[in-house]
Amino acid sequence: MKHNRCLNDRLPSGGQFHGHFGPTRAAEHSNCVDDRDGGGYFINAATGQFDPTHPAIVEDAKDTANPRTVFGLIVTALGRRRANGTPPFTVLSCDNVVKNGEMAHNACVGTARALGQTELADWISENVAFPNGMVDRITPVTGDIERVACQQNHGIEDAWPVFCESFKQWVLEDNFRAGRPALEKEQRERERKKEERRALKEDGQQQKQQQKNMRQRSRATTGRRRTSGNKWSRRQQRKA
Repeated sequence: MKHNRCLNDRLPSGGQFHGHFGPTRAAEHSNCVDDRDGGGYFINAATGQFDPTHPAIVEDAKDTANPRTVFGLIVTALGRRRANGTPPFTVLSCDNVVKNGEMAHNACVGTARALGQTELADWISENVAFPNGMVDRITPVTGDIERVACQQNHGIEDAWPVFCESFKQWVLEDNFRAGRPALEKEQRERERKKEERRALKEDGQQQKQQQKNMRQRSRATTGRRRTSGNKWSRRQQRKA
């Protein structure tokens, strides 16, 4: 599964994006957008619907070949799939919002219409899957605190590091047009590798303990030899 963490002000270039999703390379596109107050999905606060008059969407409409919003990029990539006669990829929202799949659907279809591509909008609505999902893992908005922590703790300068809690849970609607990815196999593989790391750690701890015990026995043996040697030396001195 190809995952792009797409924030509307920090997007990959169109060439990079379409290199992954324009041809038949990827079957799923999972994305996280800045969904504060529905802003990432361009929701009109008054109507609760997609807002085609949002400044970012208006800018995309001025240059439809080079969109800058995440949904503009997705729509353009899907348009290339449609033109080539290749199956569309699934758009999988990873935002922790209610009915995130429906929100992604409305944003993509609304963006296509705003770009003047009505037929493409209808094709997306009929052919592209937008599974709903529930994500339970807190990932706070990146700020200066996270950037400084990344630099100080890991020696990495990252303009947009992603921090999260250790707990995680991901529940997905079984709605994939090209077949559901075998996520359970990935989970089993992660658990297997985790078990291997745990076993290696235990082996390393056991080896360290064995080495420690050997050093202690060696020191104890050396101490006994020295004691025996000192007793023999004192006996020789008394005889003399």
